[in-house]
Amino acid sequence: MWCAVQATSLLGAKHVSYGVGDVGTEKDVNRLVDQALKELDGGVDVLVANAGVGRKGTIDQVTADEYRDTFRTNVKGVYLWLNKIVPVMKKQQSGQIIVMSSIMGTRTAPGSALYAASKHALEGMIGCVRKDLSGSGIKGLWFVI
Repeated sequence: MWCAVQATSLLGAKHVSYGVGDVGTEKDVNRLVDQALKELDGGVDVLVANAGVGRKGTIDQVTADEYRDTFRTNVKGVYLWLNKIVPVMKKQQSGQIIVMSSIMGTRTAPGSALYAASKHALEGMIGCVRKDLSGSGIKGLWFVI
């Protein structure tokens, strides 16, 4: 949360909304978006998507549940937020989307197949979203950390 608050402050945001929930659960995202829209008078200038989980292990060591949880948080979580916030920003014809990713979204390493796969998926999605939003007044960025 500190990173999100710091990032929005650096971008000049005067009001920040944050909450606690599971980013990969549509019910929680809907609740948090509704809360944010109330707190921010219906508009959103900056979305910082900064949640992620990592599971170490070779492909034969990680479980199907770990696979599901990793993709639910690292990919579906970003999708759910973008799905709800992009229409708000399109209506405003402005906004900034910041997605935190990982160097593993462009590289590979032993014992990281699951995490790297989720971050590769995220990088692909954000690259396409950036192109989809061209000319909309919305800027899409991502940071590799």
